[in-house]
Amino acid sequence: MTAVPLAARGPSAPGAAEAAPGEPSARSGPLARGTQRLSALLPASGRAGRVVAAMRDTGRRNIYFSLAAIPSHLLMAAWKGALTIASPSLFMFANVLFTLGLAAVKLLVVLADRQSRRRGDGAVLARAYRWSGLVLVVCSLGYAALCLPLVFGEGSTERYSYEVAIAIATVTFVELGFSIHGFMSSRRRHDLLMEAVKLSNVAASLILLVLTQTALLSMTSETDHSRYNGVCGIVMAAIALLIGLRMCLRRLPSRTDAPS
Repeated sequence: MTAVPLAARGPSAPGAAEAAPGEPSARSGPLARGTQRLSALLPASGRAGRVVAAMRDTGRRNIYFSLAAIPSHLLMAAWKGALTIASPSLFMFANVLFTLGLAAVKLLVVLADRQSRRRGDGAVLARAYRWSGLVLVVCSLGYAALCLPLVFGEGSTERYSYEVAIAIATVTFVELGFSIHGFMSSRRRHDLLMEAVKLSNVAASLILLVLTQTALLSMTSETDHSRYNGVCGIVMAAIALLIGLRMCLRRLPSRTDAPS
């Protein structure tokens, strides 16, 4: 009987072969597999090579996405601020405040990642995580305080067209779904920085739900629902506050490795 070489017998585990180095694994997510296939077509040296190598790393890829999101948050805050100046509204100003807080969290995460890589100090990650929670606490308290006049009938919310209301609702639910999925993924990876970003995104999505309710109610009824919007704003701000407090008070791992 002719002996079959061990290498020719296939994988020892039933069902699936091990992926070759650099090849996407079957267990990878669709985004990771697509990124790896795309990076295989790009050069592996120089600046482009460093970018490709970073995009293959889920943690680094998320840091780049967080950095890219900061200008969009600032532009959104500027747009809402312009609307607030043109038509003064405490409700819109509260949304400006929370949008700026979301940009601050992502800036903290990006700076912490850079500092931890330069110094090799994993404690920076834990500090950034707690500071991000504190930012959420402050923004949530400010949002709730600015919604109080609506509850007592001392203010009003904006009215929106059908198209704008549907667009806001679509963006809100998509962002909420991605935020929850990203949070669960970061928990499995034990990535504090990404968990901070995803939790802040969840909190921001909850606040955006209030804007969605405001837009949909203004589209379907001529009645002023400002009081209900104010109550909903305070409830969502309370949930976001609990998220921030959990981040501040949560017992973190005693040893946190710096990213390599």
